[in-house]
Amino acid sequence: MKIKGLNQMFPSEEKRYRFIAKCALTFGVRLDELSTILEIDKDELYRKVQIYYPEKRTSLDLLFKHGMKKQSQAKGKFIIYCDKLYLACKKNDKQSIKELLEILNDSKAMEVKLKHERFNEILKDSDIITILLFQIKYMMSPTIVGEFFGIDRTGYSNRVRKLEDKYPELVSDFNYLCDFYNKYHNKTERGL
Repeated sequence: MKIKGLNQMFPSEEKRYRFIAKCALTFGVRLDELSTILEIDKDELYRKVQIYYPEKRTSLDLLFKHGMKKQSQAKGKFIIYCDKLYLACKKNDKQSIKELLEILNDSKAMEVKLKHERFNEILKDSDIITILLFQIKYMMSPTIVGEFFGIDRTGYSNRVRKLEDKYPELVSDFNYLCDFYNKYHNKTERGL
């Protein structure tokens, strides 16, 4: 993956770095790996994604410092994704471009949020997975996820853990986040 391809797809520096940041969050690519893949100086890359995607600054910092994905897998998914997008752009395949760009958006999670807020429906397992993917992407605590989606944190956590047989990797990521935030909370309580 060369930056040349990204420059062609996203001539605007702002759009290019927002795209890079969204990809990093979606695929769990940490800063060192991202810098190597794109052949961009690590400090410059960090500064530009922070400047051009300020609304996700905290999530990017958490990913870059504490990301939980195996980088070989994250890197592979990111490169494959970018290659598919580049080919779709070269062919001017608008439908494929739209579908690929939707992968980076949170439209499914926002649909679940809206549906739950409007109709207070009982969440299906597929809704729980959508919320969980959103939580993992942004490395959010269960409490923040509960507040964001208007759901009970404990009920949500129990529902996630019941899906462990079907989605062991996702539940493992969830458990990592719970442990991470429990350790953080305990440190701040002790004044460390």
